[in-house]
Amino acid sequence: MDRRCKHTFRPDCEDLEGRQLLADGLFLYWGSIPLHTGSVPTGYEFAKLALSEENAQDIRTTPNEVTGHIGGTYISITCIATAPRVTAVVMVVGADGVETAHVRDAVDNDIGGIIAIDGGTALNPVSG
Repeated sequence: MDRRCKHTFRPDCEDLEGRQLLADGLFLYWGSIPLHTGSVPTGYEFAKLALSEENAQDIRTTPNEVTGHIGGTYISITCIATAPRVTAVVMVVGADGVETAHVRDAVDNDIGGIIAIDGGTALNPVSG
């Protein structure tokens, strides 16, 4: 994954393990999560469910992402057709680093714990 930073105050940003970039006073965190599905459309359904579980506001879906916000943190989730399971990339940006990291972790946990059951979806009781 290319982690080059544009407009950053951190010269060492390419090697950050915590996935944190400080750009123009905002924090950007991201994570990639293998989903319990091989279907990209199902991955986007998982993304909508994860944002709903976290009480995100203004949830919107386009062909390439699901977005919403929680407090002052904006969330964008895209799904990539990787084999054998779809990978969700969760990106969050906000002015409060602690809140932004917490939102990313909560959404990562939710979307990674969703499983398809008999044509529907459910949160995995172990992780969600």
